[in-house]
Amino acid sequence: MNLNSEVIKLLPLCKGMKHFIDVGTGEPDSEAWVVKKLFPEADIIGMEPQKSRYQDIKDKLPGTLIETAVWSSDGEITMYDLNPTRKPHKHLKDMAYSFPVEGSGEGYCVPCVCLDTIIYTNDMKSDICIWADIEGAELEVLRGAEKALKDGLITSIILELRSVSPYKKTRWCTAGQVIDFLKPMGYKMTKKTSSSFNKGVDNNKTFERYDALFQRI
Repeated sequence: MNLNSEVIKLLPLCKGMKHFIDVGTGEPDSEAWVVKKLFPEADIIGMEPQKSRYQDIKDKLPGTLIETAVWSSDGEITMYDLNPTRKPHKHLKDMAYSFPVEGSGEGYCVPCVCLDTIIYTNDMKSDICIWADIEGAELEVLRGAEKALKDGLITSIILELRSVSPYKKTRWCTAGQVIDFLKPMGYKMTKKTSSSFNKGVDNNKTFERYDALFQRI
């Protein structure tokens, strides 16, 4: 990953990070590896639901990788391919968590866990940073961390956001929904990357896309 990219430049702003939770772990040399360079003492936990991708990166991640999806509660969820013309389930990293689109088929059932379970099971007490770029499921992931958010254990959150859903028939969350959810618990957007503007996949709406850093104020 380009260390000079705008989204990576958000990481040094997460001062005093002790724990990094990587929801939807990237390729080697992406965010988790950068965190290890910036915060060598930080514990890193990543989540990856797709078996072959999990096998590819589990021994490379500078931390612990768990073979699971992340959701608002523990259990199972169905993931759907965002590009139905592709061979089904070939690229689960491009699948939306429980957001079927037209032609996406029956989906792919995977185990899931909520962040509160991860945080309290691993006895994380403070200075947690959450990183999530998970195709519109960011709000569901945050709902699964509500106790830790209210307890103030999470100090930084980095998310990819869109102003509107790029699809007609999904529950893809919007930037406004995320902001409204976090604000009552004391979290404010303190930095965002430059915006790009794109046309929706099947709804012809123009949406703004950017990465944002939220911090507890």
